[in-house]
Amino acid sequence: MNPSGMRMGMVGVVSLGLSTLAATAQAANWADKTLINGFMSAVYSKTNEDLFFNGDATEAGINNDGSFQGTRYGLNIRSQVSDRVTLASQFIGSIKDQNYAAHVDWAFIGLKLNDEFTLRAGKIKYPVGLVNEYVAVGNAFPWISPPVLFYGTNQNGPQATREAYTGASLLWGDESGDWSLSSDLFGGEVDLDGGMKIKSLVGLSVGGEWNDMLAIKASTYKGTMKFDDPTIGLGPMMDGKTHKASTLGAKLEWDDLIAYTEYAKVTMGMVNMMGMPVNNGNSKTYYMTLGYHLGDWLPHVTYQNWSRDNGNGNQITTLGLRYDVDPATSVKLEVSNIATDNKGIFDGTPTGDVCMYSLAVDVVF
Repeated sequence: MNPSGMRMGMVGVVSLGLSTLAATAQAANWADKTLINGFMSAVYSKTNEDLFFNGDATEAGINNDGSFQGTRYGLNIRSQVSDRVTLASQFIGSIKDQNYAAHVDWAFIGLKLNDEFTLRAGKIKYPVGLVNEYVAVGNAFPWISPPVLFYGTNQNGPQATREAYTGASLLWGDESGDWSLSSDLFGGEVDLDGGMKIKSLVGLSVGGEWNDMLAIKASTYKGTMKFDDPTIGLGPMMDGKTHKASTLGAKLEWDDLIAYTEYAKVTMGMVNMMGMPVNNGNSKTYYMTLGYHLGDWLPHVTYQNWSRDNGNGNQITTLGLRYDVDPATSVKLEVSNIATDNKGIFDGTPTGDVCMYSLAVDVVF
């Protein structure tokens, strides 16, 4: 072999070896800095009513034929790029997505400014509600799904909180005695179904936790409703009008006792056909949950109430039971009585109270 060709071959082998080592080192470095978690909930519900509750035939609404509404899976990826920079994302698929196709639930960059302040930018989970930032992780709370009359996103419902927003957030956190205090100043926009958006969104959430027993959270936000085509649907009544809400909630874990309660007041700016302001979109909603741990069992009861100024609303009383198979797996059973003013979040008006039965298995990994 030509000596120069041999040298070139040796150089190539060395370069290839160095590249492989570098790639291996980068992969190991990525693995060391990245944490991947996942979760899944399998849910089945059935009512004694032909009409669909919280949806319709195309959106996995629940009726007497049964529904797997709420069945979902998710993958959470968090990477510590450096001491100051974090990348975080969550992908989720549910029965409402065709073929369970996953979408980006949230994905953002976090920049630690100092020990108290962090700046985030991207698609960020809506920081309104005690459990909204982990609302899809069924194993993290007592219910099969958080109270629908507060956390539901049905366009006919209260709409007190949303899935996520695209924008920026300034987080603050500090310790004061037995209290952990926090605030979140956020802003951006929200994409909604039906060609609707909330633009110029700005909000503030503040909270505190005491001795891992008591958590309190208050939020307020407002934005402007915008429509792709303001001449159709709700566009003539709501395009350019202000949407705002204020919420207050508390959670207590004292020995074996648990309690949750939250309240929201929602204002949806609307005008009638004459262009005069009306209050049809304004609503108030609240719920209360009380439960008691009996070893691996958690029986609980929840009452929800939502009323809109146009006379629409629901009242739901739920008896629930959670059993922890192990720290990563829980089985849940719930029986609910649903009373309705007009049609509430049904797709029509029931003739009387509706009974709903639900069963779920939640896993985190």
